[in-house]
Formats: sequence, C-alpha cells, structure tokens
Amino acid sequence: LVGVVGLIGTLALATVPGDITEQLTVTEFISPTLLFSPPANFEVTVSNLGNVHVRPTGGITIRNWFGKQTQYLPINEALGAILPESQRHFANSWQFGWSAIGRYTANLSLSYGAEKSVAELRVFYVIPYWFLIALAVLLVLGISAKIAKRQRQRKQLQQSAPRRRVVMG
Repeated sequence: LVGVVGLIGTLALATVPGDITEQLTVTEFISPTLLFSPPANFEVTVSNLGNVHVRPTGGITIRNWFGKQTQYLPINEALGAILPESQRHFANSWQFGWSAIGRYTANLSLSYGAEKSVAELRVFYVIPYWFLIALAVLLVLGISAKIAKRQRQRKQLQQSAPRRRVVMG
C-alpha cells in the first residue's frame, strides 16, 4: 500500500527575552565592472551572524558620473526573514537605456533590526556599442584626413621644386 500525504507547515518566528545579538553582514556584492549593453546584473548575499532572525530592507541606488540618481533597485521587497547563522541571496538588474554612458556607482544600503544598517559601494562603467562604433569611425576619418593632407603637401612640394636641366654636350 502506497500513499502520498501533503503537509503544509508554517514557521512562526518570535523574539523572546534574553541576550539579543543582531548582526548582519554583506558576504558578497557582485556588480559589473564594464558594460557594453544592458542589463546590469547585481547579486547580493547577506549573512545573519546574530542570534535572532532579521528582515533587511533597502536597495541599490545607481548614480551616474554627475551624482544624479538614475535608478533604485529594491532588495527583499517581500520582507523575507534571514534566520540566525544562515544567509540569503538577492539578485536584481538594471535595464539601462541607449543614453547611459560613463562611470556609475552602485550603492547597496540595507537596514535591519533596531536602527542598524550595512552598506557597500561598487563602481562600474557603461560604454555602449554605439559609442565605440562612433569612436572607431572618427578615428578612421582622422587618420584618412591626415594621410590625405600629407599627400597634398608632397604633391605641392614636387610641383614647386625647381627642375634641373641636364645639358649634354
């Protein structure tokens, strides 16, 4: 006789009186270094080194090279708990547009517990393909113009140089 039984359990988290240690650390914050096309993928791994569960909130603020905020990527929107001596992985991505170019910063900021927080900062660069193509075209045009200028100068020197006649006698 074989049977299948489905059970659903609920985990009830409670904080009891006693020594409470809230300590959250960012184990890993992976961000791109150099991007040529979207998306920019970010991965965060957070470890709970305390003895009570924590529910971190916050996100990644992306700023351009002028310091202007271009995007905010929330972390742990579902308010999931991280149990003591465990870790949780979060992933998010930024779908930047064609006009994104230059140096960007990704500032991870998480709050948890009784007014505690952790933060990390990463720098990355966005150099879109259209910019590289435009740069290559300008480089080729510049080199071509320089070569054409040298050829014109040589031709002018040859035309203006006095010609020697050889008389045989």
